Amino acid sequence: MNSDNGAIHLIRNTCYRTSKLIERSYSRFERFVAFSKHPLLILIIIGILLRIALIPFSFNADMRYWGWIIDIIDNDLGLYDTEGYYYSPVWGYVLGLFTYLGKLIGITDYGSLVTEFVPYMSETYTVFDYVMNIGFSFIVKLPLLIVDIIVGLLLHRFVKTVTESDIKAVMAFAMWFFCPLVLVETSVHGMFDNISALFLLLTIMLAYDRNYFSAGVAFSFSMMVKIFPICFTFLFMAWIFKKEGWDYNGLKKLAMSIAGTLVGFVILNIPSILSNNVWEIMRFFTDRLGVSVAKVNGILPLPRIIIALVVLLVIAAIIWFVFKDRIVAVRERIRDMDPKRRDMIVLRFTIAVTVLFMVLIAAYSVISISRNGGAGFKTYIESIAMKVMIMIAFISVALSFFIAYRFAFEKELTDRGLFTALMLTSCFLFIWMPLPQYPIAVIPLMVLFVVMTDERFVVPFIVFTVCMALYDLAMGGITALFSIATYTDIIDLDLVLSFLDFYTNDSFFLEPNVIFIGLFGVLAYISMIYLPFKWLKEHNWGRLE
Repeated sequence: MNSDNGAIHLIRNTCYRTSKLIERSYSRFERFVAFSKHPLLILIIIGILLRIALIPFSFNADMRYWGWIIDIIDNDLGLYDTEGYYYSPVWGYVLGLFTYLGKLIGITDYGSLVTEFVPYMSETYTVFDYVMNIGFSFIVKLPLLIVDIIVGLLLHRFVKTVTESDIKAVMAFAMWFFCPLVLVETSVHGMFDNISALFLLLTIMLAYDRNYFSAGVAFSFSMMVKIFPICFTFLFMAWIFKKEGWDYNGLKKLAMSIAGTLVGFVILNIPSILSNNVWEIMRFFTDRLGVSVAKVNGILPLPRIIIALVVLLVIAAIIWFVFKDRIVAVRERIRDMDPKRRDMIVLRFTIAVTVLFMVLIAAYSVISISRNGGAGFKTYIESIAMKVMIMIAFISVALSFFIAYRFAFEKELTDRGLFTALMLTSCFLFIWMPLPQYPIAVIPLMVLFVVMTDERFVVPFIVFTVCMALYDLAMGGITALFSIATYTDIIDLDLVLSFLDFYTNDSFFLEPNVIFIGLFGVLAYISMIYLPFKWLKEHNWGRLE
């Protein structure tokens, strides 16, 4: 018992000292900003040099996958002409552009086969025997570096405009540009979620300036990079109505934002639309639902989608103009209702709809799994796990709806309420266990909350991003050293192989890579969920003000 108490005391003492160290570092950084003539320029230079230094470290699996995508582009094939590209075309466009620019400066050789890695190719830990070279890593990561700078500068500009504080503006830039998770994803992993973060931040800035059409375009771009920002739809709708009024003017502004979203979708997907491959761009989502893209495309081809949208818009317009007075009366009745009673009604409605969707997903899962009789045990487990994750994701959607409702019925529209709602939605968006790169899209929104609303959350934010970065490093693990060991003399290949032997050693109950991934994954998840629950506890689970 005494040993247990001693261990608990040690953990608490370590956490306390770490928290105080971060707080002191934060204070010192504020003094640096206050007394430096050009703090932003200094930070940009340091951040760029740090990213360039990290470029040679590359996760083997994802770099190989991007190489395969570039091979498709080099062979004059469309992104969806062969199986395997599961994303929207945005990242494909970026890879195509920077591959072309790379060829102009002589980067045409992308990698080579390394037979020493063949014995380590297994299902439990992803290793490829084809290792991309450092020049290829530079091509892939350069656009991500540029996006990081742009996001940081946009954060700086937005915070300075709203708060008129140079210190807060530089702090926002630094919290993004030196965020451990951002550094790992951009410079090591080579994942493009920061592009989604860029357009989601632009959505916030444009909507804040009441430029709703452009905000809709940016929002569409953000969702077309990764689908996760779609959970902010309810909050943006509430924001527009709250800012423009719960009347015809608010509807008009909402219609402008929807029009911008549709225009953005069309602009990004012109090649897919012309080739009638609209649903291919949603493969990242449909595959996780266990739905065949070919089947969906047969049921809902593009002409039917267009007709359905037109019909829905016509019906919505008819309902508004015919029942306008009744709708206004219902709105007034809801607005004047006792807040506690209204909260309970909305909460029950949200829970009922969520349970209904979860039951439908469960029923569909049972049917689809029973039809797949020839599948092995592992396939069954993976399919069940995916359906469970989707069901939990619906809870995220329900929470985002309820947060939007609470924001919509705040007495006043304040920046504090807005950025708090954005933070809560960002965190609850990933109550299912996300891959470490996914939260990158919402990091700028969390930065805005910390800098502009409550600087006490800087410690939980840093802990969260460090844990997520460690989680990602655990997943990529030793493969980050493959390129350096293969193409330079900095690290010996035999040393990397010995590390790999340990990391994939199956003589234990679990392979070390599984243990590390599980450990850091759980820590990352706890640190992420801690943020909103800390705020909710401090505010007695109450209003967003």
